[in-house]
Amino acid sequence: MDRPHAVLVMRPALRPLLFDAAAEARLAGLAETDPELVVTDFGDPLIAAALERAEVLITGRDCPALDEAALARMPAQRAVLHSGGSVKHHMTEAAWGRGLLVSSAVADNAVLVAEYTLAMVISAGKTVYHVDCSAASDGSGSSSSPWNALTDPDGHVFAAGDTLSFKAGTTCHGTLTPRGSGASGSPITIKAYGSGAAPVIEGGGASEATVHLVDQSYWTNSGLKVQNSSSTRAQHEGILVEVAGSANQAGISIAGNEVANVAGWGDKTGTNASWFSYSAGIAVRVATGSGVFNGVSVTYNNVHDTGGGGRRPEADQRRGRHPRHRSAHRVAGARQRCDGGEQRRQGLLRQRGVRHRGAEPWRLQRIRG
Repeated sequence: MDRPHAVLVMRPALRPLLFDAAAEARLAGLAETDPELVVTDFGDPLIAAALERAEVLITGRDCPALDEAALARMPAQRAVLHSGGSVKHHMTEAAWGRGLLVSSAVADNAVLVAEYTLAMVISAGKTVYHVDCSAASDGSGSSSSPWNALTDPDGHVFAAGDTLSFKAGTTCHGTLTPRGSGASGSPITIKAYGSGAAPVIEGGGASEATVHLVDQSYWTNSGLKVQNSSSTRAQHEGILVEVAGSANQAGISIAGNEVANVAGWGDKTGTNASWFSYSAGIAVRVATGSGVFNGVSVTYNNVHDTGGGGRRPEADQRRGRHPRHRSAHRVAGARQRCDGGEQRRQGLLRQRGVRHRGAEPWRLQRIRG
């Protein structure tokens, strides 16, 4: 069967974008084409012979109108195959009247346009906030006008996909208790920006924790150095995520941080023995009768010099309850030290056959009070 003669009619720069070497070879097997010819003007006398033999036009952006004069130069024309969406810019009444076979990529393009539009809508809703605690004056949180104190993010409700970035090489004093929750696949991220040492969040003896998330889901915390230093040891923690209300929470990831110099309570005896159970570098807490955590990941953190313990799941032990969890998995390959009191001596990680070895991070798929 003879192959039809095809001519490409479009903006010349589009041909190599639409037809790579493999596509050109396939096209050559289906139709007779001139690999060097791309028509932009039906009235060009140099292409009259090619148009006279053309049976198929492969069109794209900037294809001129198929009016009566153009059609008169293509007596063998039978089909128009458009590589884009709408053909209204070049298909005239005269072309439709010829009874040409017309196809387009409108369906495929509609999917791409919809996906692009959705991506732009989602992207427009995501904001990156910057904190530079070495800045002389407080700004709006943009990269050119960063916030310069922890009171700014503490008073802000973050949304899914937002990022809170701390400038590398700086130290912020106080506690970080941001509000809001992310969503599955679109968490709120706390991380560093710029080059240099990890940014330091220094609690300075905060009574609860330096970084504290309460009844919040889908947060990722990475790349920070978190401290809670004090000359007096007491109930102190570095990073604490907590379920206090009745709603379930999920999607917490704490990875790649250094948590150090937390002045936690290290004595399990005496008047303040209960403080030991609430002193750790990284802690996951659920209140008695509260909702549960569905998915908490604590991996590849360097935790040291934290007093009461390295990392700890907590419940309201003052009411005689320990946290219960299902499917806790150890993750190998971490470089993590958990100096201070060992949780295993408290029995907190021995339930359901899970062992705690101090130097391994853990993931809790479900934890409740």
